[in-house]
Parts: sequence; structure tokens; C-alpha cells
Amino acid sequence: MAIIDSAFDNSERELSQVLSYLSDAYGSFHNLRTWSLTMMSDWKYGWNGLDNKTDPGFFSRNLHMWWDGPRLLSFAVSESGEDMTLQVGRDQRLLEERMLEWTEKEWGKGMDRIIVRALANDAWRQNILKSRGYRMVGSRGFLRRYDTAISPHEVPLEKGFSLSDPASSNDEASCIDVLSKALSRPFIDKEWFESKKKAPGYLANMVVWVMSPEGRCVAYAKACIDWKQNYAGITPIAVHPDYRLKGFERVCLAESMRRLANVGIRDVYIRSHIESSTSDLLYDSMLPIEKVEELSWELTK
Repeated sequence: MAIIDSAFDNSERELSQVLSYLSDAYGSFHNLRTWSLTMMSDWKYGWNGLDNKTDPGFFSRNLHMWWDGPRLLSFAVSESGEDMTLQVGRDQRLLEERMLEWTEKEWGKGMDRIIVRALANDAWRQNILKSRGYRMVGSRGFLRRYDTAISPHEVPLEKGFSLSDPASSNDEASCIDVLSKALSRPFIDKEWFESKKKAPGYLANMVVWVMSPEGRCVAYAKACIDWKQNYAGITPIAVHPDYRLKGFERVCLAESMRRLANVGIRDVYIRSHIESSTSDLLYDSMLPIEKVEELSWELTK
């Protein structure tokens, strides 16, 4: 059957196919070489979901799919409309040239430059990009993999502070305030918060809150589990600006690792953008067993 391509129709049916595809791709590589369930859920829900109200074409414009009949073979997705990532399983890598051609001619129409992401250990992708005239222009960040049997599970909390989660506390207002201020996203509100709960893999007891002595949330981390492949991703990790430098990010990460270990999850991934040296030290202090740089490759038209 001939391979065809189409724009994402923003339906629950196609989203389910995308999430299933990513899970299967993880199983074929035995590692995270594509987006995770966490990343895809964050892309579809949260602020992109809210942006879709003012830009109804966002999802169909920034996710394009290749099919063999009813079978999804691969897809290209842009996180924010600024750069592109190719989501390809182990058996479909010959499609990458075709996907890049679409990226350059259709998605990038009218752009002066195209930026495509590639992991530093993905020689196949980098060679294809080089052959098409792309040049490496810098680091996007890092993908770290952790083993919950090795990472710290307990980090002392400052006196008076405690751990909680949405399953045992209903103080969502202060949590929304943390996320809005820590992530510099003033539009984060109750509607955004509720939309995140719709994401596949969301579990209230896998969202960690640090609570102040006054009973307000001051730090936050969310883990999302792919139960089919038994791995998890943690994002975002946020601390209210008034409570930084108290080690609460590490507390949230350690508690997330503990909870994941308790339900049998060993492999945990954290994807980070270019960080300050302090943040980089934090993620490294959790003892990753693998750290791969994600690179930006640019094609100038």
C-alpha cells in the first residue's frame, strides 16, 4: 500500500494512535529516542490547548503524519512552531528524507531558516541533516535517564514544610500560582490546570507538592507513566520564586523517584532546556545513568 501523509486532525482517535506509536517506538529502541508520553501530553494539553482557541490551526499545522493504510509509520511535530522534531521508530528511518522534504517545503514555507532537533548520539539523523545542507548551531539541552533504584529517594525538608499532592490536598490555587510564577507563564490558570488532568498518564498521586508551614504549595513536580513500557518522565519541576535556594527542587525530584520506584518504575527521563549551571548541577546530583545532549541543526534558505 502506498505511503500517504496528512495533517493531524486534532481528534482523540489520532492522538491515541500517536501515543501508542511513541510507546511502541520506545520498545523498539529500548530507550527514549522519540518524544515521551509526558512530552506529547504536555504538547496537546496545557498552554497549547489554550492557544488553540486563538489559533485553531496550531495542532494541524505543527503535527504531520505518515501512514501505510491505517498504520501510523512516523510523524513530525513542532513543540511551539519554532523548530521541528522527527518521531521515527527503528524500522522506519528511511522515511526521514521524505519527512525533512515536507518540513522544508510545507511546514517551513515562508521561513528564512528551518531548525530541526537531533540527539547527539543519533548519527543517522545527523548524517541526513548534513547531507541536506543543515549545520549544527548549538545545544537545545539534555535528556537524562535515571534508575529509581540508584537515584536518591529522601532529601531532608526544612522544618515546618511537608510533602503533599492533589490526591490529599485541594489547594490548587497556590499550586497554579507556583507554576505561573516559576515558569514565567502568567496565563496559567485554573482552566490550564484542569486541562492537564485530561492528559493520558496523569495520576494525582504522581504530582508532588511541597507545602509551606502555612499550608500553601511552594514547589511542584509531575511524573507521567507509560505503563506499557514501564518508564516515566518528570516535567515540569517548579519552585515559587520566594522559596528558591532551599533545595525544594531536589526534594520534589527525590520524592517523585520514590513514588515511581514504589509502583515498579525503574527508568525515568528528564528533558531539560539549556540550564543555568545550578540547574545542571541539580539534575546531575540525582545520579543519571545516561545524559545525552540534544542539538539544533539549521538550514538557511
